[in-house]
This record gives sequence, C-alpha cells and structure tokens, in this order.
Amino acid sequence: EGSGVFDYRIVTPWEMGVGIGYEGTNLTAAFDMHYADWSQLSLDADAYNFAAENAETRQNLREQLQTRFSLSYRLGNLTWRGGWTTVPDVRLNPTDAVDRTRQYQSTGLSYQLGEGATLDLSWIRTNRDDAYAPYVEVNEAPTVAEKVESSRIVLGIRVAF
Repeated sequence: EGSGVFDYRIVTPWEMGVGIGYEGTNLTAAFDMHYADWSQLSLDADAYNFAAENAETRQNLREQLQTRFSLSYRLGNLTWRGGWTTVPDVRLNPTDAVDRTRQYQSTGLSYQLGEGATLDLSWIRTNRDDAYAPYVEVNEAPTVAEKVESSRIVLGIRVAF
C-alpha cells in the first residue's frame, strides 16, 4: 500500500494467420495474411479496475490485417530471395492524423558452401511516416512530419549439424 507498485496483466487479442505456398523445382513462392483485432487488447489486475483504460482501447484501436509475400529462386548453389510485408497502423483515430503503416522490403542471396553450410547476404528496408510535437507545453505548437526509412545489410553463415 502506498508504494506505487502493483501487478497487472496485459491480455492480447487472439491472432489468426493463413497462408499458401508453391514449391517448384527452382522457384518457391509464398503469401500469407495475419489478422488481429487490437481493440480487444485489455489490462487486468486484482487490485485495480482498468475499465476506463479498456474502454479507451476499444474506441481507439482497430483490426489489423498484415500481408506478406515472398519469392525465392534457386540456381545450383545460389539462391535469390525477395519479400514484401505491410503492417497497418492499428490506431483508429490518430490524434496526429499520421498513418504509421510500416512497409518492409527485402532481398538476399544465399550460397551453399558445402554440406550443411550456407553463406547469406540480405538487405532489409523499412519505411513509415511519423510525426511529433517538439513543444508539447505550447498551445497550437507545430508538428514535425517525417518519413522514417531504414536499411540493413546482414551477412551470416548458417551451419546445420
């Protein structure tokens, strides 16, 4: 009592996914969708009633349908792969009117070095819109809009035993 510390649980919504794929001699393709209703996210605790917070969540979050698509093509010991993913913004009525849907694109090459050993080189790109108010203590402060983009190059060696 009075310590400011208490236990609570975050109850996440059910999530469902479905996908389809094709595997040929050299070509592999896959598509999948992932669904969650984030308005069903809730907080729960024995010592506190989160009714107001849970009602706000139901009013401000929405359903989300993520989609993914990938291709790979194998030619001897070399495999090229590419993929695309979209992750929609789950906020129903964002106060800053910015859609923070994220997009991911990737491509890469794998080279099989021998039995159970593979060298991987990948490039992953992410982009989304964002906004923030640097002067929150000022009425009608300006908002800074930005386009956030990042790229990563990853080099790895896989070894199977």
